[in-house]
Amino acid sequence: MNEVVPSNDTIVDDISFRAAELNRLEEATPVLTTTGRGTLHKLVVNGPADRGELLARQEALEELSESPELVEALSEGIGGFAQYEKRLLGFESGRQSSSRAYAGASKAAKSLVELTEAVAGDSREAPQTTFLQEQLLSLGEFNDSNLAGLLRGPVYYTPKGLRAKGHRKLLPGLRFRPGFSGRLAALGAATFAGLETGVLPPQTSAIFMFGGLAVAMSLMPNNAGTNLKDEFLNHPTVYSPLQLRMAEEPLYRGALESLGNLDVATALTGLRKTVEANGHPTVIPTIEDDGPYHFAATSLRNPLLALQPDRQVVPNDLEFGGMGSRLTFLTGPNSGGKSTLSKAVVQNQVLAQIGGACIAESASMTMSDRIAYHIPMPPDQDAETGRLGFELARVRGILDASTERSLTLLDDCLDGTTHEERVAILKTVMLAFRNLGGATIFSTHAHELVGDFEAAGEGQFIQVEFDNDHPTHRIIPGVSHTSHANRVAEMYGFSDQAVKDELKARGIASPLWF
Repeated sequence: MNEVVPSNDTIVDDISFRAAELNRLEEATPVLTTTGRGTLHKLVVNGPADRGELLARQEALEELSESPELVEALSEGIGGFAQYEKRLLGFESGRQSSSRAYAGASKAAKSLVELTEAVAGDSREAPQTTFLQEQLLSLGEFNDSNLAGLLRGPVYYTPKGLRAKGHRKLLPGLRFRPGFSGRLAALGAATFAGLETGVLPPQTSAIFMFGGLAVAMSLMPNNAGTNLKDEFLNHPTVYSPLQLRMAEEPLYRGALESLGNLDVATALTGLRKTVEANGHPTVIPTIEDDGPYHFAATSLRNPLLALQPDRQVVPNDLEFGGMGSRLTFLTGPNSGGKSTLSKAVVQNQVLAQIGGACIAESASMTMSDRIAYHIPMPPDQDAETGRLGFELARVRGILDASTERSLTLLDDCLDGTTHEERVAILKTVMLAFRNLGGATIFSTHAHELVGDFEAAGEGQFIQVEFDNDHPTHRIIPGVSHTSHANRVAEMYGFSDQAVKDELKARGIASPLWF
């Protein structure tokens, strides 16, 4: 059953994107091209089209993980394109229409041919998975097109418009030379262009007048002549028509999309290899295809921490969601690892949904149609309400977008009122998510609230473990009834004795104290 992700909205909103540090996860994924970076971001915030596409991306990752030669060939080809990508995109947009920009676009187009040829080398089997085959087929179709030939060059003026060398057939034509300043070639090109585009009527005087301009340009110093030729001849007759074709040509758009997909696939393979080299397990997760949102993983780790060399990362087993535990209450002292675990859940869910490997020994989850991560935040400067109203509006927006396939993480929130009122409001909020949403993890110090749900037998309850007042960063069953706030205050010099000592050191012998 392929669940289609809504296309009119994003799966991850901008606030959740930054709160869960998905921007850092994107930056850590080693894509080589601007096109690949854009593809990666779209996948992160929008997800794949459906479960079928996700499974195809997973198969590609499995093949690439087992085929270092294929990864090397793809990376070399993508890297070759990356050298000239900026000039290609600048030429396409019209921001750059010089002979130099065209030359860069030409090299970028040639690199796509080199990429497909490298992957299909005699010493290597062709990719076996459908996803990789489709991307290379798309590149090949573009490489065979007239537009690709025009970008690679040479370009010929013909009575039926611009034609690449392999697409001229028997048409007569004159070769376009972007920076060539020979008088005869400039005169001929100008004459032919004038006849083809209708800029000039077929009168001898007009033709030679235009041709005379080309001759004059050829007599100028090379740079000045080339610049004028670009402005008055090359741009209107070659560059502008090419840019229009690039904007309208489906094969060109498809080739860029495929290039981005290949870049992301090889980058996810590289990310997986780096994590494993750091001593952490990875797994391609099972994607469940039915029921409410569900997540299960053993030895789950935070991906950003696992990417750091020599970093000790504590693994945790975690399961939540489905019909049994739609609410999960995460309690425990400050600095115990609650936020790290919450971010690990979001980051691994996103890695799974873009076709990557999870940082765990085993993992199984549902595709989520909404991923929201809320942390306490001050109101905007122009907000018409205080912090409580601002946060309630944010949480209400998350709830309104939620379905049974949604993943929501709420980090202790809704301050700005009395403790009793806050607990009452939080209870209403959690019951709303229980009845209207998918799976919700609430990280909180509101122990009375958790006690109410525990007494009602609703939800599962996990806590961060402490050993002799020190966090182990392990998650264990149960409810914590302390926040160890005094320990955190002492760390920053806010114990009674520390402040008194500071006052004494500053010469205040009898401070006000009660």
